[in-house]
Amino acid sequence: MRALFFAIGQAFSSFWRRSFVTFLSIITITIAMVILGAFLLISLNLRGAIGSLKRQVQLEFFLKDGTTKADASSLIEAIKGERGVESVEFVTAERAKIEFIDEFGEELLEGLKRNPFPPSIRVELAKDLTMGEAVDSLAAKFKDDKLVEELSAPNRIAHSLAKASRISLILTGLWGLVLLIAATTIITNTVKLAISQRGDSIRVMQLVGASRNFVRLPFLLEGLIHGLISGSLAWAVLWGLSEAAGYVLPSIIPIPLPWNISIVLLGGAFGAIGSIIALRRYLNY
Repeated sequence: MRALFFAIGQAFSSFWRRSFVTFLSIITITIAMVILGAFLLISLNLRGAIGSLKRQVQLEFFLKDGTTKADASSLIEAIKGERGVESVEFVTAERAKIEFIDEFGEELLEGLKRNPFPPSIRVELAKDLTMGEAVDSLAAKFKDDKLVEELSAPNRIAHSLAKASRISLILTGLWGLVLLIAATTIITNTVKLAISQRGDSIRVMQLVGASRNFVRLPFLLEGLIHGLISGSLAWAVLWGLSEAAGYVLPSIIPIPLPWNISIVLLGGAFGAIGSIIALRRYLNY
């Protein structure tokens, strides 16, 4: 316990001994974490917008006039069993007419003696990266069914949305990796500087029999504290940006609380990793 208190004291005292370097290190890491958080915020809202568009993408099989739900039951069950299908719904001709009137008004149907809308089967697709392939597969498999008169298949839209989802996911991962390397490098150099400045005291501790962990612990805690402070500052900045953006774009999705907490913990993790790298590389004994 005494060794832990000593390590904590040494870690905090180095903040004052090297206040300017510590300040630059924390600010630099905070900026990196804010950029990561901002990118996550943009990515989250982009994926939300893509998800909203995906919910509007439906595959619709228009059936022959007079087809009832009982007639189409086997086709409905077959479609339900296909990969990428979220839900299947039978729409009567009367319901299709009502939906059209609700959206466009009754004037467009004036003068028609019969209902121009056929019954149909609407297929809601799973909101994953295989949406485009699901549309192609369903269209190819069921478009020639004896009950199907016509098919509405948004193939191009589905493929575009799936591609956008993939790109968003890949960019988020790559950017996170870049910032991980950058933050770790900053911490590594900061701890390296601390080790070089305290070289004499380290040698004295070695001579009096201090263990390896006793010597290393203050530097490890220093990196961890740097990272946690940077992560906390980044959290505060991102919260402010999120609140400000909400006034301009009320529909913006804020970064969820678990993600904010993860940013703080991620900062601490970056600090610890950088310290470990520096200790292994520059404190060889």
